Amino acid sequence: MGHYIQAIVAPESTAKRLIDRWPELSACTHNGQHFLFPIDAELIDAKIAPITTPQETDDTFMLLTVGLHQLLVDISGDGILAYIETEYHGGQGGQGAMVIQDGKEIMPPEWSESDTINKALRLLGIGSTKTEDEFLMLGLGMARNNDDLLNRLTPWKPKTIA
Repeated sequence: MGHYIQAIVAPESTAKRLIDRWPELSACTHNGQHFLFPIDAELIDAKIAPITTPQETDDTFMLLTVGLHQLLVDISGDGILAYIETEYHGGQGGQGAMVIQDGKEIMPPEWSESDTINKALRLLGIGSTKTEDEFLMLGLGMARNNDDLLNRLTPWKPKTIA
């Protein structure tokens, strides 16, 4: 069985800004404090194509292009967000993450066999317990792909102030 997720993770204040800047995104949550925005190449291309020509990723990340990286820096503004990817099949593969805060990269893109996403999630303030690490606390263990995230976690729309 595989695990293939590409998503932006943000606390509520940054998540609201993300939805304002990129309303085509769908969001979900497991803990009610941090929100996942599954993304794919089509969403990215539609958003950054007017800004820049999509560029190739390196050999590890599937979707983290220079254009997406710059968009995330711009969107982070005075908030914090992480970009995460998993690519596992049959226990083999890896995961990657980066964290941007206040328009600055505080954890550069990093890829490894494990714990990279937990490292990024800790920077976002997601804690762990004796039985669940940050990955599980966010609900990533409940899903195998982006569609699973949206189907298994709680959908989220920011509340509007009237």
